Amino acid sequence: TKALQKSGFHYKIISLSTNEPDSLDLIGSPDIAIVSKLNTHQRNQNAMAMANLAALARLKCQETPIASIYSDNLAGEERYPTGEFHRNLLSMSNFIICPSKRLEKESRKHASDQTPTFVVNDPWQVRQELPFQKLNRKSIVKLLWFGQGANLKYLIRILPNLMQNLG
Repeated sequence: TKALQKSGFHYKIISLSTNEPDSLDLIGSPDIAIVSKLNTHQRNQNAMAMANLAALARLKCQETPIASIYSDNLAGEERYPTGEFHRNLLSMSNFIICPSKRLEKESRKHASDQTPTFVVNDPWQVRQELPFQKLNRKSIVKLLWFGQGANLKYLIRILPNLMQNLG
């Protein structure tokens, strides 16, 4: 927000809820809508999805460009509403911004072929690229998981392959 203020942009940050349908009026008529990470506790996911789908529909009717920052592969979730909401969000987006080529590839599965996607590498994720060390079967592997607990299943899914390919 500080960068927006310094640049002289007028902006609004809103969080919508189906408990307050009038909050849709907060959207107004922006020049562009930037949608960032949308997630909530499981008990609130249906309300989040419904409120934000209504907002996206209103923005589309106004022909407001929608730029989505896609920083977690939530569209890959099978369950409703999280996965379905993010698949809908990507299909309604006019632009998609991702922090990695991998997420860009995943987002393309749900976006129109004409939707421009951009990779803006996240400087917080990799400060400097270090060469991989060659491991063998006797190497001690220390693993630190730095991420959201809900994403741990992705690591667990690929761990057997990682361990098989050590040496």
